[in-house]
Amino acid sequence: MKIVTTTAAARVQALALATTLAAALAATLATTLATATPALAGSAPSVAVRYGDLDLSRPEGARALYTRLQAAAQRVCDAGNPGIAARRAARLCSIETLDAAVAAARSAHLDALHATRRTPASRVIAAR
Repeated sequence: MKIVTTTAAARVQALALATTLAAALAATLATTLATATPALAGSAPSVAVRYGDLDLSRPEGARALYTRLQAAAQRVCDAGNPGIAARRAARLCSIETLDAAVAAARSAHLDALHATRRTPASRVIAAR
């Protein structure tokens, strides 16, 4: 996932976030999607998440970024496979990717919002 911003400080933060997200996504895809869709295991899709226009020190900015991160995680993790195992793997990938993105953003408002909306990955794994 690539993060695109406008200010110099935001660019530095975005680079750290993008690096963390890329590593988290690659690890998630390698472990989660390998069994459901072996052809996708070697690829690591990315989505640009722009948030330079948001003020993350305000709850409204955190909510807007959270919505963008959720949509991006779903896009990069969707295997397009209608099978139950593939859907479960995509859901787990999406959860883990969103967890990593929120942690990397280092925003108190975003962390608090995520805590109220988060689906634990263990619940998806237990549903097998």
